[in-house]
Amino acid sequence: MVNKEMNIDQRLYGKVAIVTGGSQGLGEASAIRFAQAGAAVAIVDLKVDKGQAVAEKINSDGGNAKFFHCDLGKVKDIESCIKAIDAEFGQIDVLYNNAGLSIPGTVEILDEADWDLMFNINIKAKYLVSRYVVPIMRRGGKGGSIIHQSSESGVTGSPYHPGYCASMGAVVNFTRAMALSHAPDKIRVNAVCPGCIPTEVLETFLNTVEDRQKVLDELTNDHPLGFGEAVDIANAALFLASDESKYVTGAILSVDGGYAAR
Repeated sequence: MVNKEMNIDQRLYGKVAIVTGGSQGLGEASAIRFAQAGAAVAIVDLKVDKGQAVAEKINSDGGNAKFFHCDLGKVKDIESCIKAIDAEFGQIDVLYNNAGLSIPGTVEILDEADWDLMFNINIKAKYLVSRYVVPIMRRGGKGGSIIHQSSESGVTGSPYHPGYCASMGAVVNFTRAMALSHAPDKIRVNAVCPGCIPTEVLETFLNTVEDRQKVLDELTNDHPLGFGEAVDIANAALFLASDESKYVTGAILSVDGGYAAR
């Protein structure tokens, strides 16, 4: 059971939320934020030690979380994982398809295997996880909320990430199509498009460029409000997960410090 004294609010009290890629970065921040709002959180990730550490942190703070190991590149892993979550909690109300992968490189440089890997994790895994979650949400009769993580690069573009831009652009229209398909089931489907957030992903990218400071300055200048924080994305995801957004579906929510508007 969730300790109500731990909660900042009660917006997700009594609900079960899945966060893929919940072992670090935006996923970790969102898993913690969902738990603070009263949800029982299933953290799905390939990284066992980090994922378990996030679950333990949530539980030690009075929340309710459990780690589920899953390789999102393998359909059998995904199917087994969702079945295990359903067996553990008996329901699924929120799915945050947060897991994503960015490998920089122009089309002349980017390996075909890396292109395929980004599409497998960034879009195909979202389709597969949703495929197994939707029937469980429908079974409950109350609908649910599915949130797909896209990116500012999914609605604009980046000279450094054509593969990432293409896969995240696919997430945008996948979101709209799912929203139309599952409105009769009362399942809302929306996407969050983060701007630059100082996480492990950004650090990994900066380590691949020749002039780190130049690229960092470019990215900073491209965001009128500067870089955001992981909790900014977590708060946006919480809004879409909660009943506060009960009339919102098919939305592509930019949380990017003004990047797309620029």
